[in-house]
Amino acid sequence: MGRNAIAAAAALIVLGAVSPVATSQTLYRCSSDGRAYLSDRPCGGRPTTVLGAAGPLRDRPAAYSRVRPAGKAVDYLEYLSPLCAELNEGLRVGPSRGLGSRAMQELQTNYRGQCGEDEANARRRLDEVRRQKRDARVSEANAVDAQRERDIISREQCDEMYRIVHRRRQTLAAMTPGERADFDRFESNWKARCRPG
Repeated sequence: MGRNAIAAAAALIVLGAVSPVATSQTLYRCSSDGRAYLSDRPCGGRPTTVLGAAGPLRDRPAAYSRVRPAGKAVDYLEYLSPLCAELNEGLRVGPSRGLGSRAMQELQTNYRGQCGEDEANARRRLDEVRRQKRDARVSEANAVDAQRERDIISREQCDEMYRIVHRRRQTLAAMTPGERADFDRFESNWKARCRPG
């Protein structure tokens, strides 16, 4: 089966043309990093095109209406190529669309052959994105902790400077001109550092 035939088969599965089910489902065409893929969920802030709803074409007997619900979409779907994303979605929703086990096996075989490397890359990309987000959270937490520590140290230093200024003010009358000049500089530094504005 060629790539175009595989894509067509996946599209048929995703759009529900293989075997209609008892409930309709809206499909969305999403895009991420310049790549498009189909999903049964809104695209979460990314550009979205509603393709329409796939549902029953006619009433079916109750015995045929029991189908397995589609599983959750894979986390790395948005990092797959458009073709592999459609095939992956086809595999996910195939049983709920009534696709038989033989057809599913063939689709799975073709998916592994066409998309094995692409899926491995998509998984690595997802892991990298998650690692970057985790590192960013850790870095932000470390920065907050470091700033808190700096604030504590600065407050302790200002408290000590205030104690020195308060104590030395009581001895202004006994200071020599040089000692008074030193005190005035120290007090000015304290005010500039600890009492801005």
